[in-house]
Amino acid sequence: MNPQEEIVFVVDDARVRELLPLVVSGLRNKQAAAELGISELTLQIHRRNVMQKMAAASLADLVLIAENSRRGNSQVCANNSPW
Repeated sequence: MNPQEEIVFVVDDARVRELLPLVVSGLRNKQAAAELGISELTLQIHRRNVMQKMAAASLADLVLIAENSRRGNSQVCANNSPW
């Protein structure tokens, strides 16, 4: 997924909209943190919070949620948890 692609999420947090495309695009935490101008630890905390908000059990779940959200699919999580 291209980090520049627009992804629509239910979570109305500006940091989530900045962070999620970078994280799910395959960038390492250090790279995504540098792109956002934050520390790697701060990025990890934001990512953890996003995963909790979206009921993602793993980074793979988060990627699946993001990809399905971009496609407009409502059944998004591998464990069938709605967000």
